[in-house]
Amino acid sequence: MPKTATHVISADTEQAAESVKQLAILKSYYQLAKPGITWMVVFTTIAGYLLGISNAFEYFGDISNVIRFFLTVIGTALTCAASCAFNNVIERGYDKLMKRTFKRALPSGEISPAAGVIFASLLATAGIFLLSFVDFTVVLLSVAAIISYVLIYTPLKRKSETSLLIGAIPGALPPLGGWVAATGNVGTEGMLLFAILFFWQLPHFLSLSWMYKTDYTRGGYKMLAVRDENGKRVAWQSLIYTVLLVLSAAGLFAVGTVGLLYAVGSVVLGGILVITCRKFLAEASHTAARQVLLMSYVYLMGIVILMLVDKT
Repeated sequence: MPKTATHVISADTEQAAESVKQLAILKSYYQLAKPGITWMVVFTTIAGYLLGISNAFEYFGDISNVIRFFLTVIGTALTCAASCAFNNVIERGYDKLMKRTFKRALPSGEISPAAGVIFASLLATAGIFLLSFVDFTVVLLSVAAIISYVLIYTPLKRKSETSLLIGAIPGALPPLGGWVAATGNVGTEGMLLFAILFFWQLPHFLSLSWMYKTDYTRGGYKMLAVRDENGKRVAWQSLIYTVLLVLSAAGLFAVGTVGLLYAVGSVVLGGILVITCRKFLAEASHTAARQVLLMSYVYLMGIVILMLVDKT
């Protein structure tokens, strides 16, 4: 029997619905990898790598260096995505309790815990495999990032305020990994990159945690914002860590990695971030915390651009 127009339309509709469903599943897996964090890791890894090479045009004129660069960036991105996916699996029960996370794929049931573990494991395996062609130290840094984020930081969030410092370690390793991949050694510059990202994350997350204090309290997390009644401790620590961030950033100029333009620009950006933190200290409000959060993004983007434009 020949197909009628109705049959054709029905088949097209079913096919379209199936395509939409498959797209939604892919989007859920993409969100499982926390793309905001993963893209930030990609950005800082690229920054560390490019800072480590003397002349980009000459360096990337060699195809082997181009391959090395992409293996570093993609491998690091995959291991970061794996850490985030493992974190989502572990915290799925707590995410159900929080307004900002209860619609995520795991708490909502769109993805099963088993599927989440398999997905995260595949990402980690692929990432480590790619990095094994780059440098053994870079592999160790990525493995350390996964272990510290998944096995130490994630459970510690529900036990101690020190999770803030532990959690900043895996986030500070990618630019160091990029530097090592480009230069073959850790060096003073690599450690300064680590310090910059380490201290940058602290006011960034402290302000974020104050903004979502109610949510984190509901989720049962033992972090500073939950235990701070008026926000003064959160604001003070944000200010102190910001000062240490500015000093760490100045270190790149002190060791001769970057020039005067970077030095002046980083001080200006750092000064603005310090002022923003002081406003947060004067009034620990949601608005003031959000200003610190947004300015931290501006600061990081700004100094990375400056260090790449004015590297020596």
